[in-house]
Amino acid sequence: MTARRLASNELPGDEEYVTATIEVTKLVKLYGPLRAVDGVDCEVRAGEVFSFLGPNGAGKTTTVEILEGLRPRTSGEVRVLGLDPWTQIDKLRTRIGVIPQDFHFFPKLTPREAIQLYARLFAVKADPDELLAQVELLDKADEYYDTLSGGQHQKLGVALALVNDPELCFLDEPTTGLYPRARRSLWGVIRRLRREGRTVFLTTHYLDEPNNCRTGSRSSTTARSSRRVHRERSSPVSVGPSDCGSWGNPRSPIDSRPKDSP
Repeated sequence: MTARRLASNELPGDEEYVTATIEVTKLVKLYGPLRAVDGVDCEVRAGEVFSFLGPNGAGKTTTVEILEGLRPRTSGEVRVLGLDPWTQIDKLRTRIGVIPQDFHFFPKLTPREAIQLYARLFAVKADPDELLAQVELLDKADEYYDTLSGGQHQKLGVALALVNDPELCFLDEPTTGLYPRARRSLWGVIRRLRREGRTVFLTTHYLDEPNNCRTGSRSSTTARSSRRVHRERSSPVSVGPSDCGSWGNPRSPIDSRPKDSP
């Protein structure tokens, strides 16, 4: 399947125009004897905010890095925008935007300069003022990165993820450690991405975050304008609407991840 960006007046769930952006079947990632990801199955539809929920050490970042093409999988099937993210990363990277966990940037560059740098790396044209306004950071366009607050750092990360005008955005725990006001502000930015028709894959360990990133009024499993997925340690995910689900009983978190062999 392939996916396209939805128009602002379209909602996920209508098969007439929605196809799968991400398809994952029986995904497994091993680090020696350690099963960091164990049998994950999920499908993400075009234009939805898809929340991947679980405690620290549940394998959320490992899973999202596999989807981004940063790590090879041990077994299972993965398709992102119709592509294998590990073997077809050159085709995929121009179509996705990424905010890694613990996003950091050069301390003595400004947001305006950061966007200009990313535009050169992607060989695209980008309007720094437009992107910074989109994430509510235009008033800090010429301030050094190291003078910005934690929430402003994350907003810059979103702006940089949008430089190449991606169809799909991966946001790995973007609000972790932020004050409540900064979290609410970033939720508004995520809702705006949805209104633009972009697909968002959001990882979080906050129970309230999936619902606060919702934009559509529908919440059934067939009308998934926003969904929540719960990931427990060493068990498959459970899928349901964003206003349902339970935390479960996660096992001990993983403290170390051995480096992948060549």
